[in-house]
Amino acid sequence: MVEKLPDSITNNYINATGLLTALVCTGVFYIYKIPMTTASLAVLLICYAVPIALLEWIVLRVYRYPSTGLLWRQKLRPLSYRRIIIKITGLAGTLTTVAFLYRMFPEYSNNYYDSYWPFVKQLLGCIIVSAPFYIAFIDQRLENPEDELWQAGLFFTGTWTEVDWKKLREHALNWLIKAYFLPLMMISLFSNMVLLVGWNKGFDHFLLIYDFLWNSLYTVDLLVVTCGYILSLRLHDSHIRTPNPYAAAWAVALVCYKPFSNLRFSSYLPYGSEEAWKGWFSCETIFQVLWGTCILILTAMYSYTSLNFGLRFSNLTHRGIITNGAYRYSKHPAYITKNLSWWLAAMPFVGTGTGFDIFRTCIMLMLVNVIYYLRAKTEEKHLSTDPVYVQYALYMNEKALLAPLGRLLPFLQYKPPPQLAR
Repeated sequence: MVEKLPDSITNNYINATGLLTALVCTGVFYIYKIPMTTASLAVLLICYAVPIALLEWIVLRVYRYPSTGLLWRQKLRPLSYRRIIIKITGLAGTLTTVAFLYRMFPEYSNNYYDSYWPFVKQLLGCIIVSAPFYIAFIDQRLENPEDELWQAGLFFTGTWTEVDWKKLREHALNWLIKAYFLPLMMISLFSNMVLLVGWNKGFDHFLLIYDFLWNSLYTVDLLVVTCGYILSLRLHDSHIRTPNPYAAAWAVALVCYKPFSNLRFSSYLPYGSEEAWKGWFSCETIFQVLWGTCILILTAMYSYTSLNFGLRFSNLTHRGIITNGAYRYSKHPAYITKNLSWWLAAMPFVGTGTGFDIFRTCIMLMLVNVIYYLRAKTEEKHLSTDPVYVQYALYMNEKALLAPLGRLLPFLQYKPPPQLAR
């Protein structure tokens, strides 16, 4: 039995400071009519990320964590211009490959991604200016300078006999994750910010208030997760330790996102609209207000789970173990709150169709819940390579709010790998 909850890689007070700064700056940008693309980049990389990074460096001293792989108490390694040039080549080759993939797949040529390209051009400019200095700074302090970027450089310079193919594979998976998820999150964030900044519907009745608050809460979520995909820096200990190596984990994660989710929702698991509850409560009554408030509470809890990550959110990766905030009380609180909110919003258990129609939509949503259960399990399998996560998950078996449910349904309980079980 594990008696102590392990320390979290993040601090919620620091994360909240970053969020508050981002919200204030958003208001300032709105007042001074700053273009939305520029404002979005500034809110992400300056207003939200910089306060968190500075406070974590000053208060938590994250740059000295052993997990960074950086050495600070030893004499600096002499600057190796050859190694730095090879690493810069690796980064340039990686970015070129990402650009090629965007160009090759027809998905990225449709209008949905129009708002992403101006943003990514500005982001690319920031990378080009800062990357050589950052690479040189880190290279002198790395315990093992032959990291994933070095392997990419060897690959793109044709020095294949020296490549560590396992590290190169991890490098490729890390960038594939970024390239796939960043456009989806950035576009959604941009759309939500435009909606909120240009809100002109008023607040005359509860559904308008609900819509504004619901979009605001998801904007907070998208701010955090988008920043997580952009900033994965070893200096800040927010780098990707390992990508998830399991094909099943990739399958159940990708099916939840565009364009794969379009097929899932429209053809195979159409459990109904998340706006269905509004039609059921067709007039503003106390029941509509209570029902909508419950959905908002679950959505707020979901956004709070994202805030717990600070600068370290990313699907399909291990970037340190979160044990504070909502994760102090339950494993996978984001999946739990999101799936519960879908049941309340879609209301598949009521309807005007036959009893079989109601039964079918409930089964469809239950199958969506199963997908998220499988996401949780495959994530646990990946994170179980870290003893800190094993300690955390075993603690949750005993102390989590839903621990009694786990004892009633043993398949919900965490089972550590035999070599790490205590």
